Amino acid sequence: MENQGIPRSVVFVLLGVILLVIFGSNIFINIDAGEKGVLFKRFDGGLDHENLYDQGFHIVAPWNYVEKYNVKKQTLTETIDVLDSMAQPLKIEVNVRFHPDPDKIGYLHQEFGQDYVTSLVKQEMGATARRVMSDYEAEEIYSTKRKEVEDRIIRETREVLSNNFVVLQTLLVKSITLSDYLQEKIDVKLGYKQEKEAYVERLELEDEEIERKKKEAEGIYEFTRMTGFTADQYLQFLGIQATQAIATSTNSKFVISSGGELPVLLQAND
Repeated sequence: MENQGIPRSVVFVLLGVILLVIFGSNIFINIDAGEKGVLFKRFDGGLDHENLYDQGFHIVAPWNYVEKYNVKKQTLTETIDVLDSMAQPLKIEVNVRFHPDPDKIGYLHQEFGQDYVTSLVKQEMGATARRVMSDYEAEEIYSTKRKEVEDRIIRETREVLSNNFVVLQTLLVKSITLSDYLQEKIDVKLGYKQEKEAYVERLELEDEEIERKKKEAEGIYEFTRMTGFTADQYLQFLGIQATQAIATSTNSKFVISSGGELPVLLQAND
């Protein structure tokens, strides 16, 4: 009896199984939530920038491959060494929140690849901070113009990243650390400023007191002019008013009259 060998259908099935084992990971692609897929066609134009894969299960030709990208929001904190306009060194700690532009993943992959956080986000964030801060003195960055500096860094970093397919959501300058020399210099200057402000405030209070006494004197003058009191009579009048006020209070006291002089008040012990 003639040996007919393995049936052709079985050969095709076995061949299919072998190919499935070899290329299965390239054929069946699962894109998880928060991911996008970029297709690279080996024999048909290379990277497909426009036709991206959303989350879910996909089948692709085994000679092509899909590059997956995380498009979720990401947070990065960096400490950056910078120089001010006087070439004085300082450090800033910057926190950023960002994510790739989901519709531009193909272009991001072509320009920077999976390492875009290091080669793009970190690099441009540091470069922008150094460029902006070089326009200001350390004291301005530390105190009076901190908000202005931060706003410029945000605006310029956002523009650079946007032009390179990354969306900047927030950027915060968390801290600014000066050298010991700069810190001491600023502390001394701030101390002088506070002393000056306190001195100006004392002068203003003294001016207010002078104005109050001036008005009081004018009032006394007007009163004596209208009543015809002499200065001694006016003082005696004030003494009588004060004595009456004390005498009617609930505290125990003695009031001793001394003829034409002002009365003497003695506080009794409880």
